Amino acid sequence: MTGRRRALIVAIDEYQHAELSRLPSAAADAEALARVLGDPGIGRFDVQILRNEQAHRVREEVEDFSPRGPPRTCCSCTSPDTV
Repeated sequence: MTGRRRALIVAIDEYQHAELSRLPSAAADAEALARVLGDPGIGRFDVQILRNEQAHRVREEVEDFSPRGPPRTCCSCTSPDTV
C-alpha cells in the first residue's frame, strides 16, 4: 500500500442529556479500533481519537480531516447528534 492512510475516531461515552444512557465501553472500543487500524500488519492508518469532545470541536476536526485526506482515508464519527 502506498500513501498515507488516516483514521479519525470519535468516541462519546458521556452525554449532557439525561435521557441518553452513558456508554462506558465507547472509549475502550475506540482504543481497540485504533489499535487495529494503526497496526502495521492490518490497517496501517495514522489514527486520531477524539473522546467526549463538544460538537463544535468534532465538526472542526472532521472538516480539517476530510478535505485533505487521500482517497483511502477512513472517518468514523459517532455523536449524540447522529444517534
